Amino acid sequence: MGLRTATASAMVQSGFAALGLNRETGFLEDWNVLRFETGPYFMFTASAELRRTVQNGLLLLDTSTIGRRAGSRPLENRTRTTIDLSSGGIVETCKLARTKCIRYRYKNGCYVVEFLPFADSFEEAAAGTVRSSVSYSLPLDEAGRGPVQIVDFAALVYGLSRQPLYALGDTTTQWLATSTGPREVQIRVAEERKIRRTCRDLDLKRYRTVQTRELLVRVTPADQELGPTGFMGLMGPTAIWIDADTRTPVEVDGRLPNLPGHLELDLTGFSVR
Repeated sequence: MGLRTATASAMVQSGFAALGLNRETGFLEDWNVLRFETGPYFMFTASAELRRTVQNGLLLLDTSTIGRRAGSRPLENRTRTTIDLSSGGIVETCKLARTKCIRYRYKNGCYVVEFLPFADSFEEAAAGTVRSSVSYSLPLDEAGRGPVQIVDFAALVYGLSRQPLYALGDTTTQWLATSTGPREVQIRVAEERKIRRTCRDLDLKRYRTVQTRELLVRVTPADQELGPTGFMGLMGPTAIWIDADTRTPVEVDGRLPNLPGHLELDLTGFSVR
């Protein structure tokens, strides 16, 4: 790099630093916690957190969503997705809500949905007695050589970084586990934008403003009627803005049961430690 170019680059970086704007790419690489919030929406507010940890060769993806409607008690939903790091396959999903607990166990060629008594924690759910269960076979892949790979929505969102989604029009499909059987969804890059995004660095305990390039990924069920099994309990088609460098979700737009219109959850904080 010539002296003039280096000097100009330094001046540009200095100017952005003076504005508090960080132009580095990959600021969400190796995240451990992502926090999302929405503003007042038809007397309803929501916050959500996606957290990942590693234990004994297993990746745990925990989501927690708290919704508040004026005049009523908060609604909280939690999920835990367990993934085998050696194979990359999903092992189990556990969903905790106010009145129910549902566990998905994934096996070769099928998965079993188990309905359990209400539980306050994932540990309590693991020790619970199954009240009823139903098993679903997986369809064969396009080559007919074996069953398709199945995911839940947390694993789908986490796995976007490994999907061939780089530019407008890039498309792939995945099979999503639901309580009523496997559902095929299309994942397509529909838009691209460059914006300044401000969120809190939970490690440094300060806000950062970053210039990012983002891709809009639309997740569309083949039957258009997917129930509330999506990311953060959203229904039907879901729009996810992802950071183009790391393909980490930074904004989620979808529909909640019993609420008109669409709910938008924006990234407000992150941790990489």
